[in-house]
Amino acid sequence: DNSQESRRTHIDHGEGVLRAFGVQDPTSLTKGLGTHWEILDAHYKPYAQDGYIQPMTEALAWIRKNHAFDPQDIESIWIGTNSRAANEVIGKIKYPSSVTDAQFSGSFSVALFLIKGSAGFEAYSRESLTDPRVLALSDRVTIEVDDEIEAEYRKTRPRAAKVRITMASGAEYEHFVPSLRQMTRCEVEEKFRTLASVALDDSRCDDIVAMCRGLSEIPDMSCLSALLVRGAS
Repeated sequence: DNSQESRRTHIDHGEGVLRAFGVQDPTSLTKGLGTHWEILDAHYKPYAQDGYIQPMTEALAWIRKNHAFDPQDIESIWIGTNSRAANEVIGKIKYPSSVTDAQFSGSFSVALFLIKGSAGFEAYSRESLTDPRVLALSDRVTIEVDDEIEAEYRKTRPRAAKVRITMASGAEYEHFVPSLRQMTRCEVEEKFRTLASVALDDSRCDDIVAMCRGLSEIPDMSCLSALLVRGAS
């Protein structure tokens, strides 16, 4: 008998999964059951970091695109977010000791993006954890609860962020991202290729993407799983 039992309180209010993900209203588990499919609302993250940091990086990318400056000349960076993000998730870790910690550190991730110009898989390396440029800029990042974002978060729970960069010259650059950006199909496929290329060659990646585009017509999923194995013919 290979059956297993879990705790009966695993999905009770204030327990288990609900507690881990901060779900305040347990009725949301059954709302739209059988009529609404959450998988259709799945969000693919553009960057290799926690979801609360994503809009911060989006704002930084917009600022960098529209203003030319040297990160070394930054005097301070202010980040506005919601209370859960600031106090429980991405504002608690100032000096990450592991790559995973870094991906959940708002101040480190903001500095990393500005210094490295990327927040992808390759940017979050063990070498980056001790990069003096990243650490010095991280010390100049302040993460606070923004009243406007907090009020909207309590109603609809969007993952928003405000970013304001103050330069040593006195110049200020700011941007507001009201919610997580949905990646396009091309962006999702490009992200897959970037990550999969660590283990698979370009030809294999092309075959997987092509097969996934016609997934509904595949009679047996084993042909797809075979392509995911490195070295398999």
